[in-house]
Amino acid sequence: MTDESELQRRRQLSRMSKTELIDWIIQIETAHANTATAIGALRDRVTPAYEEV
Repeated sequence: MTDESELQRRRQLSRMSKTELIDWIIQIETAHANTATAIGALRDRVTPAYEEV
């Protein structure tokens, strides 16, 4: 991310209310957890297939 886009994002976030920020953080945490779960499931499927070769 460039410095300019980071600054723009900071400005966008600074305009959000506390409630909006909390909702945004919860969405990010949920997305992160879902991504980690999906990566773990994929790892579980790929590792045995790789070891069979």
